[in-house]
Amino acid sequence: MSKPRIPTILELAWLTLKALESLGGCASIKQIASKLAESLSLPHEIFPGPQGGGGQTVLEYRAAWARTYLKRIGAVENPSRGDWCITDPGRRVRDEESLIEAIKKGSSLPGSPPLRPTDPDQLPTVQELARPTLKILKDLDGPASIKQISRTLIHVLQIPRELTQIRHPDGRMSEFGHRAHGARTALKSIGAVVEDASNGMWSITDSGGRIQDEGTLLEMLGFDRPGPRPDDKDWRDELLGLLRSMEPKSFIGLCNQVLEESGFRQVEIIDKTGNGDILGSGVARINLVSFHILFQFKRSATPVDDAEIRDLRGAMVGRAEKGLFVTTGKFTDSASQEAVRSGAPVIDLISGTELCDLLKDLELGVSTTKVEVIGVDPEYFRNW
Repeated sequence: MSKPRIPTILELAWLTLKALESLGGCASIKQIASKLAESLSLPHEIFPGPQGGGGQTVLEYRAAWARTYLKRIGAVENPSRGDWCITDPGRRVRDEESLIEAIKKGSSLPGSPPLRPTDPDQLPTVQELARPTLKILKDLDGPASIKQISRTLIHVLQIPRELTQIRHPDGRMSEFGHRAHGARTALKSIGAVVEDASNGMWSITDSGGRIQDEGTLLEMLGFDRPGPRPDDKDWRDELLGLLRSMEPKSFIGLCNQVLEESGFRQVEIIDKTGNGDILGSGVARINLVSFHILFQFKRSATPVDDAEIRDLRGAMVGRAEKGLFVTTGKFTDSASQEAVRSGAPVIDLISGTELCDLLKDLELGVSTTKVEVIGVDPEYFRNW
């Protein structure tokens, strides 16, 4: 069976516009994807719904870029995250050729407001920054700081100052800085560049210096075909290693931050050990009701057993209505059973992997970068 041909970004732009029309004008990314799969008669399993973490298929990636190009010319708008609507100028597009011409020119459709001077859609994407970043490091022929790389990128790509000052939603850095970081991280993942963690300097590797063209780089980064997805366990293992190696005082401070970010108030440390393990109490509000909770954080790779759960329950008497046990390790089966034993107060358990996920959700020391990718269609350029 022959492999189905994946439409180009420009072809998907027109199909996306028609899909939105048929869906009543507005739709979610998942609804658009289903409509595209239907119109292209493609197996739906090669065009699943949106996924996080950058693990997109080529088709998902090209569809995302099609929406971006449509937004740039004012044919669609993105009123809220994940939702897209066709605009009046978009409805007036006569045919596919007219749409493609507008996208190639980069000009707004008649009647559509131009992008704001500070619209982040005007910034280069992670993929558009990857090749220039590699070239800058190659031309410098030596280590470069993040600031040096960023300044050179801004100069070479002639990025207006007002765009470089747009803040990323997390508030910790600029949108440009976030994308530049994503480009360096992507290059590092394929061994094209390396970072000296001791001084924050970046250098091109021998293999990175041998990359001659952008097409090769895109393929190496997995932009022309679905790349292998990173094993989630890897980052969790790294994070758990860091948690277990923290200074006791620092670990206790992190525990306090986790509790506060999770809605705990009146946090009090009752007891602590030399390695950072703590026993404490706090008040957590759930909907309209507040509960006194006794919590325990244990920093160890050794599984927590049922005896430790019973000890925490015993400490709860007269102090708290609920219990919480957090560990950087695991719980034995007997511990899990003891936590929900009939006739006894329930104790909520958070294992090491769940703690990692919690830190990720709270954005405490864990960030998620979505890597956008561009698929180049050689046939498009050969058929001019």
